[in-house]
Amino acid sequence: MSEKISVIIPVFNVENYIRESLDSLLNQTYSNWEAIVVDDGSTDSSPKILSEYANQDQRIVVIRQENSGVSSARNTALRKLTGDYVLFLDPDDFIHPQLIEIALSNLKKHNTPLIVFGAQKFYRNTKVAQSKVELDQSAFRDIGKIDFFSLMFNEQHHSKYCKGGYVYTKLYKKELLTDCFFDDKLSYYEDEAYSNQIYNKLDSNFRTVYLDYPLYFYRQRASSAIRANRIRRLFAQYSCRKSILRQHNPNTEEYRTIDHARLVCLIKLMQISLLSGYSGAFSLFRKILLSRKDIPLRTLLPYLTGPVFATFYSKRRLKKASEKNKNLKYWA
Repeated sequence: MSEKISVIIPVFNVENYIRESLDSLLNQTYSNWEAIVVDDGSTDSSPKILSEYANQDQRIVVIRQENSGVSSARNTALRKLTGDYVLFLDPDDFIHPQLIEIALSNLKKHNTPLIVFGAQKFYRNTKVAQSKVELDQSAFRDIGKIDFFSLMFNEQHHSKYCKGGYVYTKLYKKELLTDCFFDDKLSYYEDEAYSNQIYNKLDSNFRTVYLDYPLYFYRQRASSAIRANRIRRLFAQYSCRKSILRQHNPNTEEYRTIDHARLVCLIKLMQISLLSGYSGAFSLFRKILLSRKDIPLRTLLPYLTGPVFATFYSKRRLKKASEKNKNLKYWA
């Protein structure tokens, strides 16, 4: 019998999207899967829709719990799954019909505990092509452990679709996730913390492949509430990366990669915060920069003058650094 895939779907008030998500799972070319759908206290019609799908297909298992957040919902599913492999699917996203088939066959072919595939952003009116995918092995890039960390946390990585520490761009062997759970105290960027937790379990000789082709499609909502939340999210991302930094030796490539990612996050935070009128952003940014010994004084000077010039200056440097793929010191 073929291996079973456990698909973890946390649900909270997604009545407008959950059908599309579940339909993409029902349309998979690989059929031996179970969906562990955790309704995290939805107050819209999501529970009714989930019951409808569960009654039509026994592979869909619905668990209901009081509202506790996405991390708690995912942890509930992790404790209940019965599959051999694990895939994460957010309830407002959908997947290519061949995702499971392609990911599983290549994970087994390369004898790796996880495999990475691409994700593509889409908007409400975007047409997403889902034609049959014909791939040869040249489409897969072989990488080692350090390169895998870079793929997750280096924003300048050359991959087009696979960058980021998202759990939904990977298929995992169940054994790799044993005793690994999401931090339910985190409201944002719990994926990055979890991905680092998984990374720390990998052997030093770990190798995998990534497919730089989109098989996962994530919805970009354009609501004003989400845009207004950006400062809060960047603060959370900075804190998360600072926590990850402490888990790595300062003399390692992992440390340098996450330190770079943390500083990039900080610069974005300062720019957006100042433009939004958050007065504490400049002093916070200056304090952190001054604490660093690897940044030359000439780079720091603009940030010692005042927030207006610092905002203008950092915006220019961020643009140039991105264009020229400069190192950490240039980003400051």
